[in-house]
Amino acid sequence: MATDAPVPIPTLPMSYLPPDFARMLELSTYFVIGTLGALIYDVLINLEGDFRIFQRVRFSLPFTAYTISRTATLLYVVLYAIYSTAPFGDCEALQEALSWVYLVAVSGTSLLFFLRVRAVYNKNMYITGLFFFLWLCVAAGCVTISQGVLGINIGPTKYCMNSPNIAAYVTAAVIIPLINDTLVFMFISGKLVSNCHLDFSLKKGVRQGLFGDYMPAFSKGMLQDGQVYYLSTLVLQIVTIIMLLGDTSIAYKTMFAIPNLAVMNIMACRVYRDTFRKISGSREQSTVMNTSSGRSEAIPLSFRRGHPQPQDITLDINKIEVTRTVEQASDYSHRDDNKMHYKAEGNMV
Repeated sequence: MATDAPVPIPTLPMSYLPPDFARMLELSTYFVIGTLGALIYDVLINLEGDFRIFQRVRFSLPFTAYTISRTATLLYVVLYAIYSTAPFGDCEALQEALSWVYLVAVSGTSLLFFLRVRAVYNKNMYITGLFFFLWLCVAAGCVTISQGVLGINIGPTKYCMNSPNIAAYVTAAVIIPLINDTLVFMFISGKLVSNCHLDFSLKKGVRQGLFGDYMPAFSKGMLQDGQVYYLSTLVLQIVTIIMLLGDTSIAYKTMFAIPNLAVMNIMACRVYRDTFRKISGSREQSTVMNTSSGRSEAIPLSFRRGHPQPQDITLDINKIEVTRTVEQASDYSHRDDNKMHYKAEGNMV
């Protein structure tokens, strides 16, 4: 005698799905809820710091990008939690809205690093043009979600899920930001390392690039902030790409996309806040030291070999001036130094 198939229960949307797929979809939902909790916690514990930054910089471009990125990311995860758990009804419209909020969130996060590169390279026309183009590519890649991901109802219920037919080109929304992050990391790290001049050796070069050895505190901090961001987001981005391109269930394809977005935002905003604290702290310390003489605030971005003191480097809360010193091999005296200065002014906070 044939066994009757289970009868779907209207109040239980998962009963309309195959059991294995329903379990995977529930697991994906747990990921979303867990991500939402972590993101809300991160926002709350940093509210006081965000308010202090606002008091200092008001509506500067970097802080505006920071606020947009933060708000859009939180909004996206909240909406996706609603999409995954609530009987919304019009699933297609909600998924369409989610795709555009995702565009704003990722573009805002990438804009923070575009401004960082522009500041470090003193608004160099070619570097700025390259990374502005990459930022536009990031935004264009995110547009693919609005075209390649469709929201559907689970059976006759008002609960939502993504259509199993996700277009392969949607991976551009993850691959292009990964490429952009990689280039940002390489260019900023290379610039910071090049500003610290020592007798070249492979051992010193490796230690300087990996650990920030022989570098002033501010440059070392910027280097390490970039390393923490890149390494913490790299694994999730690669896993998300593998899931999207692999022959996996739709539940698995999108499972890591939400945590990936949240981690990118949390770490990028942490880098922004750390940079602000370093600049503000150095400015306040230098202001106390130089009040009587009226000198400009100074923070060392590079040191000369044999002369550990900072070299003519001024710092404004919104500007950084980088001094590079090149010494002739035949004479290391201060008087005979051959100096090359290039000033990098750009808003970082």
